[in-house]
Amino acid sequence: MSKNILVTGASSGFGLLVANELHRKGYNVIGTSRNPEKYVSTLPFKMIALDLDSEQSINTFSERIFKEISQLDILINNAGFLVSGIAEETPIDLGRQQLETNFWGTIKVTNAVLPYFRKQKFGKIITVGSIVGLVSFPNAAYYAASKHALEGYFKALRYELNEFNISVAMITFCI
Repeated sequence: MSKNILVTGASSGFGLLVANELHRKGYNVIGTSRNPEKYVSTLPFKMIALDLDSEQSINTFSERIFKEISQLDILINNAGFLVSGIAEETPIDLGRQQLETNFWGTIKVTNAVLPYFRKQKFGKIITVGSIVGLVSFPNAAYYAASKHALEGYFKALRYELNEFNISVAMITFCI
């Protein structure tokens, strides 16, 4: 049986590359996008709606995905965006949105999947990080903060879930 892999933010960038490659290798890939209807005819894998900034979207997503598949083997947390600009000139509301999407949205999706992983007694969570989550650089203060937060959270979660046969990993890119 082919493994079921969920890739958030699979409509562009790294998420699209990963989802396409996993599909090419024979995995059953389910991608997410805020607007999956735009991609239905152009992508070889299934796309479902998920907006990390919407509690309703996350709840609908978690109900829907487990009606369509009996188990989920791997969650790849990839969705997010980059706010760039001088920190003091970046509006606080934009910084909050950066953290709400990249950090809190990722946590909410993970928390929606965890009960299913615990029930099936296994699972893998892979979260896409960034080098700026380890070493910050100018003009990306809020993005760096969101990626630093993900690093800390998922490193702690790794220890908490180990006894449940749920593995947690961070993949760090130089972007």
